Amino acid sequence: DTEMRTHDEAVSNCKLRFTSSENGEFGRLFEPRTQALNNFLYDFADNVYEDIGVNYNIESSGLLIGVDDRYIAGSFRFISDRSEVPYTIQWHECCVPTSTGGCVKYGYPPYWYFDHPSYPSNNCDVKAFSVCEALIL
Repeated sequence: DTEMRTHDEAVSNCKLRFTSSENGEFGRLFEPRTQALNNFLYDFADNVYEDIGVNYNIESSGLLIGVDDRYIAGSFRFISDRSEVPYTIQWHECCVPTSTGGCVKYGYPPYWYFDHPSYPSNNCDVKAFSVCEALIL
């Protein structure tokens, strides 16, 4: 997506991005379900933004993804089904979780960002670009 949104705005936008009269809403904020998908995201998004002429620095601004710890504090889970991330999350040194109840952004590969020092106490309200995905029904 090429519009800056809060985490909750991005979740709503992705649901509406992929719809059909038969199946209703079937989009979601991208959920890197495997380490390989997590590693793939950076190159994919960076290439897409470059191809469409959007100047966005993923490394410094991050991409919103479908992971948070708002359901169970300190337990990072996918938003769609609340299952726990099944691999070891590699946090960027600037943004290691120091509190709970927040949202996650994807940054420099393969690092995730949480609780950046410049963020407000609720990092879910910080606007950034996001990546949506369609669910296969």
